[in-house]
Amino acid sequence: MANRHVPHLATICASNSGAAAIGTIVGTLADPEVVRCVAGAGFDWVFVDGEHGWLDDRTIRSFCATAHDVNLPVLFRVASVDRQSISRALDLGADGLILPQVNDVATVERAVSWAQYPPLGRRGFGLGQAHLGYPAEDGTSAYGSATMGEVTEVENARIMIVVQIETLGALEDVAAIVAVAGVDAVLVGPADLSIALGIAGHMDDPLLGEAMERVVRACEGTSVIPGAHGSSPALARRWIDAGFRLVSCSSDLSVLGSGLRLIREHLL
Repeated sequence: MANRHVPHLATICASNSGAAAIGTIVGTLADPEVVRCVAGAGFDWVFVDGEHGWLDDRTIRSFCATAHDVNLPVLFRVASVDRQSISRALDLGADGLILPQVNDVATVERAVSWAQYPPLGRRGFGLGQAHLGYPAEDGTSAYGSATMGEVTEVENARIMIVVQIETLGALEDVAAIVAVAGVDAVLVGPADLSIALGIAGHMDDPLLGEAMERVVRACEGTSVIPGAHGSSPALARRWIDAGFRLVSCSSDLSVLGSGLRLIREHLL
């Protein structure tokens, strides 16, 4: 069965010889060319933000299609961890899900079931391109003449589930979350986690450092990839040095703003 989908991020991490897979957040600039720029800059994946961003469904769909054209994996952060939000994200073409504000293992188990087809889960099968594959230039499907059973099997293996660790509940249960079948990675949200720890915004606080170490340790000896977001290259570098292997850095508006400031500084 032909499968022209973009590579799984776990494969990218494994092929990077220990180097982190680097992504960036897109959630504000509503033009799919932004995704093409992310790929052109050499990033490994793109973090499309449906929680704090304000992109509509049509824009998200075009982002996913453009990303697939350039073999860039799309991880989509849902606004809410519920069946409708998860189904919608996958129907729009996301290659994986980022689950925010998780507080317990039960929430993760439900989310995984909604993202996977039976017998592993309860995802519904649709007839759109996200299910049947984006067509090649000659009009053939990415899945060719594959049966429905073959498609669901490939999709169950392909869709990546990433759980955010950004609440006290998730931090407390991180070892159990990592053990949930179907979870591929965890992604620390340091801003929200620092707030939850009572040290809002203090990225150098030892309490946050201990929490970050706890997440990395929970992933050791498992196939689950430890990940984190860094608002700046320096912070992202710190997380990479601490052992995180799925790292997002900055965002579309932040990159635009810093780029404009850099131009102005050079012209003054």
